This record gives sequence, structure tokens and C-alpha cells, in this order.
Amino acid sequence: MTAFTHVNLRAADLDATRIWYEKYTPLAVQGQIQVGEIGEVLWLQEPNEETGIVFIGVEESSPVLEGAFAHVGIAFSERSEVDNVAALAQADGCLEREPVDAGPAGYLCVATDPDGNLVEFSVGQELSDFRNYISENT
Repeated sequence: MTAFTHVNLRAADLDATRIWYEKYTPLAVQGQIQVGEIGEVLWLQEPNEETGIVFIGVEESSPVLEGAFAHVGIAFSERSEVDNVAALAQADGCLEREPVDAGPAGYLCVATDPDGNLVEFSVGQELSDFRNYISENT
């Protein structure tokens, strides 16, 4: 199974971002938590849906700002699918990040599309995993 899971964007003020999206969209907070050196993460989505928008709180001095970070997330059901995409992207010269185990973000690799947009391919990054991570770490 392959599924669109999320769009990931930066946010300078997660509280203001949360308030804006709750006011203007049907999205609701699914979790907000500090995730290692990545920073504070805010996950918004519609109730009973599996896709959402993930915001990473960043400051000017954040190492997250050193490179592109906004991306589209695509989920697979097997690690081998991530490895296959990584091999294909490597051969085509568009692999941005080799496959890696990334904690609650699952096993993933990142490639660039023809316009330079980042696309993250992962397994083990379902919302239920994120919810479990939040409950175990808060």
C-alpha cells in the first residue's frame, strides 16, 4: 500500500499557526511535542482522516533552516519499497537523503522532484505511531 501522509512546513510561531489553522480550516491538533534535535512538532489534520499538515517550529538559529525542509510525505508498507525508491533516485541523481531510521518519523529516504521539491518516502510513520510517541514522551 502506498499513501499520501502529510505535507511538512516550517513555522516560526507554532501557537499562532495552530490558532490560524483551527480558525480557518477544519484541521484539529493531533499532537504537539518536542522531537529530538528536530524541534517542536505540531500535527494538524481533519478528524477521522489519516493525512495532515506537520509544522516544525524553527528559529533563525535553528540548524533545520540550513537546508530545504518543506516536503510532501508518501508512506509505503514495506522497508524494501523505501530502499527501491532510494536506489532508483540514486541512479537518477535525485536522492537527497539516503534511507535512515528516523525514530517516530519511521524509516525514510528523501528525493527531489524535477522542480527541486522534496518528497519523503517512509514506512512506519503512520499517525498512530505519532500518537503513541506523544503519549510515551509527554
